[in-house]
Amino acid sequence: MCTFDGEGNPVTTAAIEEGDRVFLTVTDKGKIPIGDGNWYPEVYESIEKALGKSMIGHLSGFLRA
Repeated sequence: MCTFDGEGNPVTTAAIEEGDRVFLTVTDKGKIPIGDGNWYPEVYESIEKALGKSMIGHLSGFLRA
């Protein structure tokens, strides 16, 4: 998902305020170029520890065994 302001510039959801005109796009994950190293669960283990949140569980169907 990506959000854009009324002029077509990317905008973070945190920057959106009530009344802003925004556009939301959705793209199939298979069409987004991802570096080979991002396909493996072990890449996310240190990130999960640092954040204290699960990421791997949300990447079902994306990661390779």
